[in-house]
Amino acid sequence: MLYKRETPDAEVIVEVLKHNGMSVRQLSKLMYGEKTHRDVIKDLRAKPDIRSSTLVRICNLLEISMDILFKHDTSADNSGDVPSIVGNNNVINSSVVNNDITSLRAENKALKLLLEEKNLRIEDLREHNKELISHINLLMDKTGQIKDTKK
Repeated sequence: MLYKRETPDAEVIVEVLKHNGMSVRQLSKLMYGEKTHRDVIKDLRAKPDIRSSTLVRICNLLEISMDILFKHDTSADNSGDVPSIVGNNNVINSSVVNNDITSLRAENKALKLLLEEKNLRIEDLREHNKELISHINLLMDKTGQIKDTKK
């Protein structure tokens, strides 16, 4: 995924604030404390290359992901830009970490083969059970005839 910007977009923050019903002043107070005179948006426009800790704090306060601040257009057209793999081949929305897709596919294939082998084994056991039942029935019939003849 390629970012459309190198610095966060202040206009996106303003739009998110409007959507959440907050003012720039409220965000500034949350960022810097109640007695501050600083303005987050004004600071961002003056020095757009902010520290990562400030960027993370803004995202946490607004409850948005960081990539939204680097793309002005957050419509559905850009949803295809989201990578399926991030960092060290980690698959997004997966509880498995540090496994790439090819190893997960190989594991999935191996599990399917194991399941197929298990199903074949179950069918084989069913056949053996049927054969044993027929032998037991035959034996019961023979012993039953013997008992009937003794009486």
